[in-house]
Amino acid sequence: MTPDPSREWYVYFKEQEMGPLTETVLQNKVADGELDNTAFVFTEGMSDWTALDEVEFLTQISQSQGVVETRSPDAEPLRVVETSRDSLKVEKVGKETLSSIPADTLSSLEQKLDSDVQKNKASRKPMMLRWMLIGFVMLLLVGLLLDYSKMIPQLKNEGSPESTTAPTDSPNGDAAGSTTNIAKPSDLDVIWAELSSLRLSQDRQGPPFRLSSVLLSPDRPIITGAVSSLIKTDRIQLVVYPDLARSLMERPRLWWFDASLVDGYFVIGPLNIEGAPLPPGSYKVMAQSMGKYMGTVSFEVGNFPTGPDLDVQMKGLQNQRAMASAEELKVLEGLFRDFDALYESLRRDVVRFAIRGGARRAAWTKAMQAWTVAFSRTFGQLSDQSALTFYPELRTRLDSLAKELVKVQGLMDFYSQNGRAGFEKRAGRRYTEIWNSLQKDRDFLKSEFLAQASQTQTEATLDEDRLKTRLLEKR
Repeated sequence: MTPDPSREWYVYFKEQEMGPLTETVLQNKVADGELDNTAFVFTEGMSDWTALDEVEFLTQISQSQGVVETRSPDAEPLRVVETSRDSLKVEKVGKETLSSIPADTLSSLEQKLDSDVQKNKASRKPMMLRWMLIGFVMLLLVGLLLDYSKMIPQLKNEGSPESTTAPTDSPNGDAAGSTTNIAKPSDLDVIWAELSSLRLSQDRQGPPFRLSSVLLSPDRPIITGAVSSLIKTDRIQLVVYPDLARSLMERPRLWWFDASLVDGYFVIGPLNIEGAPLPPGSYKVMAQSMGKYMGTVSFEVGNFPTGPDLDVQMKGLQNQRAMASAEELKVLEGLFRDFDALYESLRRDVVRFAIRGGARRAAWTKAMQAWTVAFSRTFGQLSDQSALTFYPELRTRLDSLAKELVKVQGLMDFYSQNGRAGFEKRAGRRYTEIWNSLQKDRDFLKSEFLAQASQTQTEATLDEDRLKTRLLEKR
């Protein structure tokens, strides 16, 4: 390999990864003694990480600075004592002993020594990240088992007498009392191979994050993943949701995660439904970091049924989904009642304080502090589940109406500071006209709730654009 100042390098040294570094910067680090022969380097065109002393022009720099050890011509020669994957042992041999060894045997020993040295260098490839990931996963699995063992008595106490005496089948065909599956050592090797390949890749095509195909505890999945080394971040936000075209969930839901990265790797989960296993089907994971959308990937849980088996299970889900949609409608009706209370509270405070000018400014400010807290408590979590719903129109209208109410509150705060003339100049209309428009939207939504009360919804909908917008807000 010849020097190229425009080339970019990655360095693994003392359990830390650096880069990209320009070749000039790398040469300076070698020349200044900041890197030694225990460092590994990687650049485009290499098939894998390479020891620093195997890159000829970098070795020449380190030799010129006295970094590479050299042996004196008078030093006693060495003899191979023991070789293995992780070690190479040698001992000194006296000159008289060396001279007694036949020339062909000596040549063979020299070749073996050179071969073992090369194997030893290869075995020194960065392994710390691998063991960190495996250790992190195993600790998480131990914690999961401890939590699950504590959960079992509670689940039995809450169940019916029949459910505590014998295991029953869940709608997806799994035994309700099935145990958590622990990953085998071979599974951890697969996880490492899949995720480390992304970390080493310079490919800019496709999503810059990946999930392992191996799910730890498949019934209640723990998902391992990695972010491309091209993305420089220490946190990633994700949302997991079912693919409604291949889902046996009675009540579709979303799971939100704010995951820390450890050298580019992350773990999320376990995914479950109030402690119960996930039903078979397809699930998707959408991710973002630092306000930048990273794309969507998917994974499978269990064996999704087909043909007549699927028809039977889908029929069995209709009643459960009808009940779930009725419960969601009650939640939305409760939110609408909360909106009504906030609406009336704000209207009273506007009449009592805001439109009376500076004399009541302090009272208005105090009242709005309490009002803002009440509003945030009521609608702060509305958007987290609003993308996945049996009633997309009602959720959208209620969300929009809540935002409109906040906007009106801001305008009336301006009225309190600047008086009617200043307000009308800015708003372009009287405050009574603004309230009439808001009341008209409120009355329309109320009629929509009344209409939905007489209908049964059994199909949920998912607005992925809305979900993406909500995810990008989580920073």
